[in-house]
Amino acid sequence: MRLNLTPSALSHQMKKAEAALRVVLFDRRGPRMQLTTAGQQVYAAGRVILAQLAEAEEILERTRHGNRPAVRLSGGAYPVQRLLIPRLGLEDLSQIDFVTRTRHFPLVEAVSEGEIDLALVCSRLNRPGIRHYPLFSDELVAVVHRSHSLAAFATLSTSTFEDATYVSYSRVVEEGLDDELLFRPTRRGPAHFVLAETVEAILDLVSAGVGFSILSRWALPDNLNAVVVLPLIEDGARVMWSIVRREHEKSAPTLSLCEDLRESFASGLDFAEVPIVT
Repeated sequence: MRLNLTPSALSHQMKKAEAALRVVLFDRRGPRMQLTTAGQQVYAAGRVILAQLAEAEEILERTRHGNRPAVRLSGGAYPVQRLLIPRLGLEDLSQIDFVTRTRHFPLVEAVSEGEIDLALVCSRLNRPGIRHYPLFSDELVAVVHRSHSLAAFATLSTSTFEDATYVSYSRVVEEGLDDELLFRPTRRGPAHFVLAETVEAILDLVSAGVGFSILSRWALPDNLNAVVVLPLIEDGARVMWSIVRREHEKSAPTLSLCEDLRESFASGLDFAEVPIVT
């Protein structure tokens, strides 16, 4: 990358940065200069800041051209658009940026850090400065291929999944989900994890017989011919899905969309009464 600086000018800027921060950023021993631990932390933070500045510039550019700023909404691995298409008008839908990947995880943290504006979550992560609005309840279920050994059980058996491969959208433990409901109480976990970053990818791997997964029932399409759906526990494992936003959110489009979502689910908090697009 060209910086358009002479070596002496660059060296001066580096020393000036170290003096301002009062920390050594570069290890100058040896034939090649290396970042110190502090330097690596500053570098990582700088990349995040530059990315946020680029995003802000894009928003401002759209605003200058008379476009309403888009609301960044994420369901993470879950296909949140399937829930929203039958509930929101075209004007609302056309002003949403559906984000699938975020630098911060869980999604509540991505909202808190300003990476996204709204998130659909079912974890109970309480974080200062975040508002949770319950939308509907649903059941977490296990999905396995019909030929998988787990498919013979009425509920997911902790005695056999220790030897199974678990296909998950994240390796980060989230409160209120599979780890809290199943793995932690039994003090057992799957023998092997495979990472697949979307529900669609998870179901493709499960349908191919790679392993099993645990998902919210609303995200499962109707045409899962090769897949068996099992309750996690005898009475079912209910979770509450919520929309979250920053507590002191100032964006009118974000606040308006949040209220529209709350109203669209207000008729009932049980997902059995909530239609979706397939």
